[in-house]
Amino acid sequence: MQQDSGRDLSEMFSLLQEVQGTGTNIFEILDIEDHEKRLTCFLAWLLNTNGSHNAGPAFLDAFLDCFDLQASAPVDVRYLEVLNSTEHGQVEIDLVIETDSRVIGVEIKTTHTESQTKFKKEAAVLREYAQEHQQKAAEMLYLPHLGSEVESAHYAEHIATWHQVVEALQTCRGELESGHDIALFDDFITDIDKHVIRQEVSFSKESELYLKYRDYLEDFEIDINADSYQNDRKDIYNHLWQWFEENYETDRWNGQFDRSRKFGKNTRYIRLYKNGWHLTEGSSGRPAFTLEIQGTEKRLSWYSDNEGADAYRLPEPHFEMTVALNDNTESQKRREAYREYLGEAEREALCDGGFQSVRERLNEVDSAAPYNKYHMYSKIIPIDFTDPDNVVEELKTGLQTFVALEESIDEFTRDLPSSH
Repeated sequence: MQQDSGRDLSEMFSLLQEVQGTGTNIFEILDIEDHEKRLTCFLAWLLNTNGSHNAGPAFLDAFLDCFDLQASAPVDVRYLEVLNSTEHGQVEIDLVIETDSRVIGVEIKTTHTESQTKFKKEAAVLREYAQEHQQKAAEMLYLPHLGSEVESAHYAEHIATWHQVVEALQTCRGELESGHDIALFDDFITDIDKHVIRQEVSFSKESELYLKYRDYLEDFEIDINADSYQNDRKDIYNHLWQWFEENYETDRWNGQFDRSRKFGKNTRYIRLYKNGWHLTEGSSGRPAFTLEIQGTEKRLSWYSDNEGADAYRLPEPHFEMTVALNDNTESQKRREAYREYLGEAEREALCDGGFQSVRERLNEVDSAAPYNKYHMYSKIIPIDFTDPDNVVEELKTGLQTFVALEESIDEFTRDLPSSH
């Protein structure tokens, strides 16, 4: 049995045996695993009583039953319906289900929560539409991302969880006749369960194999798709954002870490900063101060060739959180100024949060590089494939530590340009 710095070839072949033959999912291939509009489009196809699946009203009846509603024929299911209102203007509703006596709107979420204001506006416009069309009754349904919203979304009279909906739809699987339709339905159910319902994060066996043994796999000419680790990384970023959104006033932060940005497979890193953190008057673009959460393939993969300014990093797969203060001056005067500016309590907080001075770390490993050009403080978070929750908790701690520096950085960036 061969070993290499904690890597075990017998483990590699065991993982390879486990993942070989694993089927692909069409939603993952298309990179729409939690894409709200695309998943809603597929759901609309299932609910359409005249859909090509030839299952009639079976799926629609099962879906509405989750909300304690029934539909009477005829039924028209419309996807992303735009309704016009004299009071509210144009409003887009994810699904509109119209019968001879009722108009039903459905608000669907797959990645984050719905705004109460937006939901109420949609409900008001739906009622207005119903009044204009033969005095029909109007019902607004809410299918939230999180099951926990059932208790908190008091503004929604009709609410169901994705778990309830999936269970209900599965009872109708036998109504599908085409093998192709059955395969698509199974992919949809698997995808919802894996990427929408799932609340905990995990690293798949495919990810563990690729990230720990990529160089060996290349030597053996074994092709392993990287999509799995990219999906896992995306889930972690989305999970972290959800926590951040629930605990902080996110509207005062800028960068690539916000709900308007869809974290996809190709999101390698994210940054958090405030636009006021420029250290040069009249500067534009990304400020000098940022928190960077690095999940590049180089960091996530086993990599033993860290040299120079990168020598402080571990070789095993890890995320890296860095407090970046980009300083293009030879004297590093900005960084020295901020080190002097930091109080003892702030230094201790960085240390307690898992951050270490990159310059000190480079000294520890006897690097020829006196400093890293971009990063002042670094928090290395090794990936424990058996305990991924710990990875997320460490990311949360690092994010919390950085946000606590906000006032200090605000003051520093106001003072520095006038004194340097």
